[in-house]
Amino acid sequence: MQPTEKTALIAGASRGLGLAMTEELARRGWRVIATRRAEVGSGLRDVADRGGGRVLVERLDVTDLDQIRALRRRLEGRRLDLLLANAGIANPDVSAPMVEVADGDYARLLLTNALGPIRVLEALEDLVPPGGVIAAMSSILGSLTENAGGAWPAYASSKAALNMLLHDFAVRRGRDRAVVAIAPGWVRTEMGGAGADLAIEESVPRVLDVLTAAAGRPGLRYLNYDGRAVSW
Repeated sequence: MQPTEKTALIAGASRGLGLAMTEELARRGWRVIATRRAEVGSGLRDVADRGGGRVLVERLDVTDLDQIRALRRRLEGRRLDLLLANAGIANPDVSAPMVEVADGDYARLLLTNALGPIRVLEALEDLVPPGGVIAAMSSILGSLTENAGGAWPAYASSKAALNMLLHDFAVRRGRDRAVVAIAPGWVRTEMGGAGADLAIEESVPRVLDVLTAAAGRPGLRYLNYDGRAVSW
């Protein structure tokens, strides 16, 4: 690897935004460590094949602490210019009021969308040098001031929890690196649905522009895909 080559790790890259970001970063000349929870699907396999050796696929379920620790051991000696926790899920009925959300569904949301991503960042953050970027995929729905309410309440609260944990992480461990909660917009993915505002091709390059522009700018930020600061 040449010293000037940059490396990103995207936790949750088997589909949707994570898959598109993996492909876009490889196109930009980055090396990408792309994690997937289960067996490699055709989408990630094709991106890796087209990547000319720039895409390394690793297995990681962010809800499994043992897998997180094992990944850290496998990456010993690596340098990560960008560490992005992207993995996330929605509950089966995203519009259901909380009184109708099953205990198990909500527990999975919090584990997958909040606790798991922060564990990944905490386990791997020492691989990110000063000036690097540590980020988590948040949402406008996680903003207490900008979420008007009434939409995806269980999911929104899991992203608010992620934001709080990221804030705590930045205070404790983010002094010399950028720590970013990034909101991708409402994107037409399997999770976002066909009625969403943005195509993946409209969101992903701008998300990556915002994240890479944060390099060398230490501190905590909550940013929209267009670079606008989001109110916490």
